[in-house]
Amino acid sequence: MSITPRRAALVAPLLLVATAFSGCGVADEQVRPGVAARVDGTDFSVSEVDDLTSGTCDYLDTTDNTLAYPRFTVRRLSLETLVRQEAAKHLLDDLDATLPDDYTKAVASLTETYAAAPADVAKAMREGDQARYFVAYAAAAVGNVLLREETGTEPADADKISARGNQAITTWIADHDVDLNPTFGLRLEDGTFKADDGLSVPVSTQARDASAVTAIDLSGATDATALQAALAKANASLPADQVCGTPSDPSTPSAPQG
Repeated sequence: MSITPRRAALVAPLLLVATAFSGCGVADEQVRPGVAARVDGTDFSVSEVDDLTSGTCDYLDTTDNTLAYPRFTVRRLSLETLVRQEAAKHLLDDLDATLPDDYTKAVASLTETYAAAPADVAKAMREGDQARYFVAYAAAAVGNVLLREETGTEPADADKISARGNQAITTWIADHDVDLNPTFGLRLEDGTFKADDGLSVPVSTQARDASAVTAIDLSGATDATALQAALAKANASLPADQVCGTPSDPSTPSAPQG
């Protein structure tokens, strides 16, 4: 059967801040300078993550958005997406699973989606969205295979299929060598990404700003109003160049599109 992830999971990936990044502690991971993450022997460069981050922020800065995001949060999410994409690729190979045709169609539509954006911004957004699409569609493909093996029946609930696939991606990360550059302020706990601003002394203004707002809990902000209010509070402590998008008045939210 064809399993298509819900569009909200694809077109509004930054809403993941509502459930990501909690906890503290000192990161033990050490990778060489210039490498953002090493995933089972595959390196992702800092510049690759920063390109995705800059493209996302530039897009948010030039379009009408209800929400604005701390730049360091977008940067962390960009890194997480690349790591999860690599894990998803391995799982697809291990399970001999394939992405549905809908993935190819979705990726092809990105050129039209960002046709009005400047070329460099459009390129970064297409690359970022393609990575997020890959993770979402791969999770559906992996979940479908695993549930079929585990239950002996053909799964039909798209939410359960995606949840099982995402769980498998998280487990794969936990079971393999994944090292993160500590400058991103992230650590892994059982394959889940957690905020980790426990580096000894934040040496830059941006690092101090990130540390100052890390304690703000976004984990309970599961609706548009709560999320917008939490983000507005975080953005208020940051300089303008460290906020992606124009902060909106939290008293007049609009629901996420999807």
